[in-house]
Formats: sequence, structure tokens, C-alpha cells
Amino acid sequence: RPASPPPRQAPPPPKPAPRQAAPAQTAPPPAAAGETFVVQVFSTHDEPQAVKLQQRLQQMRYRAFMSTIDVGGQTMYRVRIGPFTERNRAEKVKIDVRNQLKLDPWVTAASN
Repeated sequence: RPASPPPRQAPPPPKPAPRQAAPAQTAPPPAAAGETFVVQVFSTHDEPQAVKLQQRLQQMRYRAFMSTIDVGGQTMYRVRIGPFTERNRAEKVKIDVRNQLKLDPWVTAASN
């Protein structure tokens, strides 16, 4: 009886590519003269829900307010904090709100 050949070994897996460092975060661009910013916390067509969140933010000592916008014939209620003259300050408030309320706010120009 002939001897069986030894089993073939698979080639070693390729080595992973070296990790590249994440790009450094840059400071936000400076505000144009007179530009102000707000933190948009939430947007909904449910006005009572928006009012409730606005009141909660005000109890937390934020300058929360509500603005409306028409989207496809439907009124949307936007809960916002601000205005801020410095984008960096708005970014800090955005992070605080995200951590405290587990929402996903963002910073936008107050004129939007």
C-alpha cells in the first residue's frame, strides 16, 4: 500500500495593512462677522413633544427655544439652544446635551 502524501498546508493569511493614524481634528472655521449658531436638539411634527423637550432643557438651564419650519406642507417643530456667538461654545453644549439626554444634536447657523 503506497503512503499518502502529507496534507497540504494553507498559505499563511496576509498580514493586515498597517493602521494609519486618524486625521487630526481641526478647529471649526471662524464665524463670519455677526454670524451666530444654535444647537438643534430635536425636530418633530409633534408639537406637545417638542414643548416638553424645550421645557426640560430650560429646567436644565439651557436657553432652549422652539422654531417652526414647513416641510412638504407639514409644520415641523425644531427644539434649539442658543444663540451662540462662538461656534466652539455651541459645540460644547452639543456634546453636553448628547451625553445627558442621549440625543444626537448638531450645530447649525442660527439663520437656518
